[in-house]
Amino acid sequence: MPRSPSFKIEGLKDIDQALLDIGKKATAKNIGRRALRNAAEPIDQSWRSKVRVDTGDLRESGGISTKLTRRQRAQHKKTAPIEMFVGPGGNPQAITEEFGTNTHPPHPSLRPAWDEHRHDLPAVIGAELWSEIEKAAARAARKTARLAPKG
Repeated sequence: MPRSPSFKIEGLKDIDQALLDIGKKATAKNIGRRALRNAAEPIDQSWRSKVRVDTGDLRESGGISTKLTRRQRAQHKKTAPIEMFVGPGGNPQAITEEFGTNTHPPHPSLRPAWDEHRHDLPAVIGAELWSEIEKAAARAARKTARLAPKG
């Protein structure tokens, strides 16, 4: 079984505190989802550009999502409160295209896309989180000002 990638991220206590300051758990979760989706966009674009043209609807399948197929969910072990997945989804053609068969050589697209962007990912996620936190704080401040009694 391949080893899961690991990252060292600094500043999580600050991000965690900023999310707690926002107050609503749903808002914090949405901030995380938006940040992960934005950070995953370059990987998604990259794997789509690497897929061979003659592989049918593979390029249009999948994308960036919080959902897995039933089979993928059965094999997946949740490791974080918010997870985002990038790739061709449940398209069985994706497996044979990425890894090959006994009669067809592999034409990987997802792994090279991951390798291309994985080193930048922690910094991009951090920047996206702060950006989303700042936007949420600005929205909360506008709402507070709007609801404040006029006097």
